[in-house]
Amino acid sequence: MKNVSKYKLGFVLMVMLILLSVSSCEKPEEANAEVYDNTAEANWVLLTINYPEESGIQDLVDYKVYSLNSQMTPMNILQSYGETNCIPVVISEGSPGYVQGIGGVFENDYNNPSGWVYTVNDEQIMEAASDYKLTSEDKVIWSYITYSEASF
Repeated sequence: MKNVSKYKLGFVLMVMLILLSVSSCEKPEEANAEVYDNTAEANWVLLTINYPEESGIQDLVDYKVYSLNSQMTPMNILQSYGETNCIPVVISEGSPGYVQGIGGVFENDYNNPSGWVYTVNDEQIMEAASDYKLTSEDKVIWSYITYSEASF
């Protein structure tokens, strides 16, 4: 009988460990927490996300996103932030994809037409976010903007 109890206890412990590893997105990290892999030299960029005021979501300001990959892009930095903090980032299908939504705020939610655009070091980049190569310490800003007739 004692062997059966040991097996039951072992089974219960194994199930608990599996559930803990699967539920990692249920406990979002603080917005200013840093993710760092100190096993190698890492590159980093500062990420800012400017949500529309109407959304009621607080902007993310100067969040450090680390990468061991020297081929960082504004798109994969945004995706890395989303994955790390359980923030949904929705990208269109096709190539190159574009950002349709961040944190539940989607294009055309607040005014039409509107959507997500990015800048790097305060310069508007006219290249797909998945193609533009960042360098370490760049400042990437994703902003939700409303397009007006004057902007076309």
